[in-house]
Amino acid sequence: MTTWSQRLADRAGWRVDAPAMVATYEPIGGGWRAVIRELHGSGRGHDRYDRWHVAVLDAGGSCHYAKPEVHLSEALRRAEGQVNARA
Repeated sequence: MTTWSQRLADRAGWRVDAPAMVATYEPIGGGWRAVIRELHGSGRGHDRYDRWHVAVLDAGGSCHYAKPEVHLSEALRRAEGQVNARA
């Protein structure tokens, strides 16, 4: 099974801090960036759910977009799209 940090390791522009469960998308250093953090949900076993929080920050660190996503693939798409539209 591939972990989310392994999935991001192959994508351009992504940096992963696996112990902190945070990933940063910054295609241009010092510019706009997106931060994805795994949010643990409630429940047990198959009833458990996790969500992904996406935040888009400008070069000064101000947040311009924040939204939870249910699926990692949607969080990645949203993060990359929001940053690339602003870069």
